[in-house]
Amino acid sequence: MHTKLSDRRTCVWQSVKIGGTCRLYINVDRIEEPKEIWMQIKGPNIDSLHISLLDELAISCSSRLQLGEPIEEVFEPMLGTKAGPSGPVKGDHEGRIRFCSSVTDYLARYILVHCGGRDDLAHVKKA
Repeated sequence: MHTKLSDRRTCVWQSVKIGGTCRLYINVDRIEEPKEIWMQIKGPNIDSLHISLLDELAISCSSRLQLGEPIEEVFEPMLGTKAGPSGPVKGDHEGRIRFCSSVTDYLARYILVHCGGRDDLAHVKKA
């Protein structure tokens, strides 16, 4: 059974540049618990097929968390996936993720580091 998301959420769109050419806008709403994460991905310079697939991936991951799956089981399989774009990351929240091998790798690292407390996956340790 899906966990009902709160009616009122804080929404922050984050602009991230991957590999110097790909700009993404990632929205991660985290209410209280990791199971209450809702994600959206938009990209002005990515073709509509790829951006719709990425957005559906984000929605699918959100749904799995709402069904009670642990955050690690949802995102660890995406770590290290290789696909374009890849490379240096600019604009990451707190600057803790400096490199990714794909957009899905970045998304998994972002969620696991910032929402799951997995500091071992960050390239820059929290002060």
